[in-house]
Amino acid sequence: GLPENIIRVVPDGLALDITDLKRAEEERRLAVQRLQRAHELARIGHWEHDPEKDQGWWSDEMYRAFGYEPGARSITLEFFLSHVHPDDRKQVARDYAEALAAGREIHRSFRIIRKDGSPGYGYGLARLVPGAEPGKRIWSGTYLDVTEHKANCETIKADSERLKGLMATAGLGTWVADGKTVRFDAAACRILGLDPAQGEVPREQALALILPEDLGRLPDRNQPGPVEQAFKSVVRVQTPGGETRRVLITGVLNRNPKGHATLAEGLVLDLEGQL
Repeated sequence: GLPENIIRVVPDGLALDITDLKRAEEERRLAVQRLQRAHELARIGHWEHDPEKDQGWWSDEMYRAFGYEPGARSITLEFFLSHVHPDDRKQVARDYAEALAAGREIHRSFRIIRKDGSPGYGYGLARLVPGAEPGKRIWSGTYLDVTEHKANCETIKADSERLKGLMATAGLGTWVADGKTVRFDAAACRILGLDPAQGEVPREQALALILPEDLGRLPDRNQPGPVEQAFKSVVRVQTPGGETRRVLITGVLNRNPKGHATLAEGLVLDLEGQL
């Protein structure tokens, strides 16, 4: 046996199964990555600001939206406002101050000037939330970069205006009927002798413009038919001024699955060659 003066050492310990903890950490890491990718795709940036210390934090997408590399510099209110378009700067600063005083949310669309001088457009939303220190509040917000969407909308609007001009020159107008009223654009109003300022008229008034013997050339919305019924007919109309002219009315009458007419829309073309 062992001498009596030798201390016996008996191993002792505890084995802890941390499988669930590791799995939870991995799931959290993946969730953060997915959220970051979603923000990148949607061009949503997240920001925080401590109004007492005038210290802010921007997510990577915020830096990119303003033309900076992520983490390129510290964030202050003055720095942010320096990148807001001069025409929007006073209003954005006023919104911030009034919302802070009243404890309400901020939500506003505004233009920005990026680091390289290029323009941008975005929508900001923020609210006051509890800070790390007891009784302290900080701003937590998001910024949605809609620069490309805004540019696309402006392009579509410009194209639409050009198309309207060409249609008017060609003696072509548009109309939309929902069953109770018919809405005519300015070109259609001129073709039919209506006041462009009053382009929406009751359906009965619109139908009264067509000579009674020509009404049968249009689809009857009171009769069942296909879900989409396209039509094209030449009819004679009598303008409020008493002039009779031939027009081509073309469009689509939509019905619901039960066969009831819902919406009709289309074009009217002046066959007399007069506007």
